[in-house]
Amino acid sequence: MTINNELDAVSGSWDEHSMASDRHDQTSPAEFQVAQAASTQQAAPAAAEPVPVDVGSGAPAEAPAEAKAPAAAAPHEYVADASNVVKLPANVSIDNIKVDGHNLVLEQADGSVIVIKDGALNVPTFVLGDVEVPRVALIAALEASHVDVAFGADGSMSAGPGGSTSSAGGNFEIPPGGIGDGFDLSALLPPTDLQFGQAERRELFLPNANPEFGDLTVRVSEEGLSGANPDSDPGSPFDESNLSVINGSFGATDPNGDPLTYGLGVPATTLTSHGTDVVWELVDSTHLVGRVGSDVVISVTITDASAGTFQIALLGPLDHPLAGFEDDLSIVVPVTVQDPFGGSATANMTVVVEDDSPALTVGNTAASSAVLDETNAGSPAGFPIAVTSTNPIISIASNFGADGAAAGGGIAYALGLTGNAASLDSGLKTAVGDFAITLLQTNATTVTGTYQNGGTHTAFTIVINGNGTLTVTQYAPLEHTVDGSTAAAHDDVLTLSGKITASVTVTDFDGDSAFGGAQIGGAIQFHDDGPSVTVVADAGAVVSLDETQALSMAAAIDTGTIVKGEDPDVGGTGAITSGTSSGALVDVTALFGGDGPAASSATVYQLSVTNAVSGLTVTDGSTITLQTLASGVVVGVVQGGAFKGEAAFALSIDPATGKVTVEQYLSLHHSDTGNPDDTVALTAGSLAVKVTVTDGDGDTASASADVSGQISFDDDGPKVTAVAATSVTVLLDETASTSTPAGIDTGAFTKGEDPDVGGTGA
Repeated sequence: MTINNELDAVSGSWDEHSMASDRHDQTSPAEFQVAQAASTQQAAPAAAEPVPVDVGSGAPAEAPAEAKAPAAAAPHEYVADASNVVKLPANVSIDNIKVDGHNLVLEQADGSVIVIKDGALNVPTFVLGDVEVPRVALIAALEASHVDVAFGADGSMSAGPGGSTSSAGGNFEIPPGGIGDGFDLSALLPPTDLQFGQAERRELFLPNANPEFGDLTVRVSEEGLSGANPDSDPGSPFDESNLSVINGSFGATDPNGDPLTYGLGVPATTLTSHGTDVVWELVDSTHLVGRVGSDVVISVTITDASAGTFQIALLGPLDHPLAGFEDDLSIVVPVTVQDPFGGSATANMTVVVEDDSPALTVGNTAASSAVLDETNAGSPAGFPIAVTSTNPIISIASNFGADGAAAGGGIAYALGLTGNAASLDSGLKTAVGDFAITLLQTNATTVTGTYQNGGTHTAFTIVINGNGTLTVTQYAPLEHTVDGSTAAAHDDVLTLSGKITASVTVTDFDGDSAFGGAQIGGAIQFHDDGPSVTVVADAGAVVSLDETQALSMAAAIDTGTIVKGEDPDVGGTGAITSGTSSGALVDVTALFGGDGPAASSATVYQLSVTNAVSGLTVTDGSTITLQTLASGVVVGVVQGGAFKGEAAFALSIDPATGKVTVEQYLSLHHSDTGNPDDTVALTAGSLAVKVTVTDGDGDTASASADVSGQISFDDDGPKVTAVAATSVTVLLDETASTSTPAGIDTGAFTKGEDPDVGGTGA
C-alpha cells in the first residue's frame, strides 16, 4: 500500500513534531498508553500503567514469555459507537487481526476470538482500557497481520484480506510497497518506564480536515396552515407538500470523525406577509424567527446542535410573487457546522414555501331568476321595465385559504356569452317589426340585446351586480311564439337558455385565484302580456229598413249559393230595401298591454249568430232562420212556403269600422193590422257583434254584445184615393106599386115599411 508523504516509511525516522500539534487539544503523545495482556501467572498491570516493550521484537521488556499469556475473558462481539470508536478491555491483544467478510476478528493467544462487527468496512479507533491505540500503530498491526488497508477520500480506513487490491481512494505520490517484516504491535513502542517521553520525531496523524457540508432544500406549505386548502397537484412543480411543519437533519460529515455542532445565520431574503415586511431575528445560534410585528410567521430551530436535526415551522402566510396560481418562494438560510478543532463549513438551506390558493365551488345551475312580465309595462305600454333577482344568480362556496381574501372582499362576478363569443344570435325578435335581436358582450358585467331598425336600438340589458344578483331591463316588447286568446297564450315565456353564462372569480391576498361559472340563460325570463277588450251595445246605433219602397234596387250583399227572394208585390228585381248604420253598433274598449296593438287588423268586428231562430216570418207565415256564411255574412233563410230556401234578408259588417249593412228581399209579416207602419226586429239574443283585438306579438282577446234589437224592419200598409165618377149614377124610381125583397142587412136596425106601397121589403 502507499501512504501519503506524511507517512514516510513506518520504520523511517520521526519528525521533530509534537503529537499535540496535529491532534489539537487531544492528549499529548507522552500521555498515550498501550496496555498489553498480562501473563496468566502474573497479575495484569493496572489499566493506567503501560507495559514496556522491546522495539525490535515487540515483546514485553520483562517476562517476555508472559507477554503471550491468554487474554482475560471478554465479550466476543463489539460494535463501534457513533464516533466509530471500539472500547475493549485492557488485556485484549490486537497483534493478530483477521478479516471475516465485513468484520474484523482479533485472535487471542488462548485461541478465543473477538469480533468487531462491520469493522472491516470502516476500521474503528481502538481503545484498550483507557488507552487509545495510535492510528499508525493500528495500521502497522493490520499490515503485520497481512491485512490490506485502503483509505477513503474522507480519511476513513477499510480493511480487506491480504492480497486484495490496494487503494487509498485518491492519488499516490509513492508507489505502494510492503512495510517490511512482521513484528508485534508492541514493538512499535520504545522501551519506557512508566510513561512516554517527548517524541523525537513527527507523529503520523492525518491533519484536521474541515467538515463536509452540502447545500440542502426543504419544503413547507401554506396548505398546512389553519383554514388553508390542502390539495395535491401532481402536474404542478409548486405543489409537493401540504405540511407547514417539517423536521430534518443537515447531514454534514467530518473526515476525521470529529463531533460536529451547527449554528444558524440570518437570511438575506426579504419577505412580506399581508403586505407587511417580515423582520428576521436570530434569537440564538440555534433559533431563527421571522416576525410581523409581534407575530412569528416562520421559525427555524436546530433541535439538536450535535446531531444536526432541525425543525421548520410555517406559522402564517407569506406573500408569493406570482399572481393567479400557486407558486413557490425560497428563503435561503445560512447554516454553519464546526468541529472541536477549528474546522468549519457553511452551506445554504433553501426553505421553499409553497403557496396556497383559494378553493371555489359553483352550482351547476342558476340559483335564482330574473323574471320580467310585459304586463307590468301597462297599457298603453310604458317601457322600460326592470327587475332584479332576489338572490345571487349563481350559488358559490369559497375558501380563500391561508392567504385570506384580497382587498375589497376578493369576489368578482362577471357575465359572458356562451363560447366566449363577442356577439350571439339571441333567437328572439321584437314584437313590433319582428326585428332579430343580437346579444353583444358590452363589458365584463353587461350583455346587451340589440336590434336594427334604421339604426341600432336596445331591446334589453342584462347586468350582474357586485353581490351576484342580476338586473334585467327591457326597453321594447318581444315577439312571443305562442299566439291565442287563452291565459297561457297571454303569458308564454321566452328565455335566453344556453346563451348567457355567469362566472365568479375569488382572489386571495397575494393574487392567487379560483374561477367557476354556470349557464344562467334559462333563469332570464320574459313573460308575455295579452290584450283585453270590452264590448257594449250602443243603443243609439241602429239599422232600420222600410218596406214602403215601390221598386226593387240592386242588391250588394253576396249571399253565396242562397238565392235572394223576389217579392211579387214590388216591381223590379233585387232588394226591396236596404240600410247601413252610421257607425259600429257597439262601443269597444281595447287594451293591448306591453306588446301594443298589432301593426294591422288590431281590432276586428264580425257578426255572430247566437240563436238561429230569428223570430221573423214572411207574409205567408213561413219562418226565417239565421245562417252564417263563410264570408261572415248572415242570411235570413225562409224555411217553407213558396219562398222556401230563399233569402228573405242578409246582413254584413265592415270588419274595420263595425258598420252593419242590411238588405231585405221579401216582405215580412207584421202582426199589427191596425198600424200600417209597425216595426219588427230580430229576437233578442239571436245576433251579436263580436270584436277581436290583437296585440303586437299576435295574442288576441275577444268580446261580444247582442245587437238583435238594433236591426228592425218597418211595415208597408195599403192606401186608397176616392174620386166621384161623373159618368156612373144610381137611379131609383119610386114608381113601383109593390115592394121587393130587401137584400141589404141593416143589422140591428129595422127596415121601414112604406104604407103607400104594397107588400114588404124595398
